[in-house]
Amino acid sequence: IGGFPASLKLYIESDLQVFKEFNITPIFVFSGNDIVDQYEYKNAKEPTPLDKQRNKAWNSYQAYTTQNQQSILPLFPTETFRELFTALSADPISKDLVTYFIESEIEYMIAPYLSWVQLSYLYEHDYIDAIYGPTETLLLPKVDKFILGMEFAGREFRFVDRKRVLNDFRISQQQLLDIAVSVGCDLQPTTLPIYNGYSPGQLFDVGLDIINNGGNIYANILSLNNEDITGKFQRGVLALRFLPVLKLNGRVELNNYNEADPDPNPDTQPPSDIHDIIGQRLPHEYYFYESIGLINPKILESIVYGTYVETRPLTGETTLQYKKLANAVIGTFKNKEINLLT
Repeated sequence: IGGFPASLKLYIESDLQVFKEFNITPIFVFSGNDIVDQYEYKNAKEPTPLDKQRNKAWNSYQAYTTQNQQSILPLFPTETFRELFTALSADPISKDLVTYFIESEIEYMIAPYLSWVQLSYLYEHDYIDAIYGPTETLLLPKVDKFILGMEFAGREFRFVDRKRVLNDFRISQQQLLDIAVSVGCDLQPTTLPIYNGYSPGQLFDVGLDIINNGGNIYANILSLNNEDITGKFQRGVLALRFLPVLKLNGRVELNNYNEADPDPNPDTQPPSDIHDIIGQRLPHEYYFYESIGLINPKILESIVYGTYVETRPLTGETTLQYKKLANAVIGTFKNKEINLLT
């Protein structure tokens, strides 16, 4: 229902104790600004998966209380937990986590963009020894292994070997990226129409079948003859290659995976319209303020995209009272924050 979950601190303290027993010094990295397609997807007028799930919960609640004349309702007993589950974003509680990390003297940073791309840079430059990250980490060509989870009770880490995954699927690194971008991931969040008619659980297998049967994801997308869809795919692929990171010199710069190539070809150079993929460049000082948690990424996004988005309240309906509150908050506090920056 919002706010910092009461039991989360206990879980964090328990996990930190395990890290301490293994003599591990964790560095927590949050994602910062959204790239263009991410921002448009999250802030579209259409209901998000979370909105749909919330509306479903309210509808079920109202139907149950009308029938049973009581307000206590079971949690959708006809559905499995997997069908109900919607991944929660850390954005609403990131400020609380940063405050906790400062009080506990735990290292952290907010990446200028995607956390797992920033982790890749830190890993490649020996600032960290291992990555504990999401499945998107498989898309990083210079990270051979990463930790995917941990059984804290048994003190056992579970890790993924990227090369083994590619061998088992019988695909190349580029083909894996093509599938991920077309199915939808952090780099390009929408599922492209070549998968129309398939359920979410089938999408990766369908993409894999296309490649294993001699097909090509990009060719299938081109066959749709839709420039917008083709553009989404191309932007997602380029985002991985050039997404900016906060470098050890303190500057936020493009993270060109081909920068070590002594004779780069034109395809390895950033396109002239890279800002249409990533967003407008901001001053290095802004990114520094963001990296230590002093500025909310939403404020910087409002400068880049020209809008400040307030999500609907928990009721799912925008009441007059809520509109007045949102206008007061944005008109007073957010305007002052933006004016101080600009």
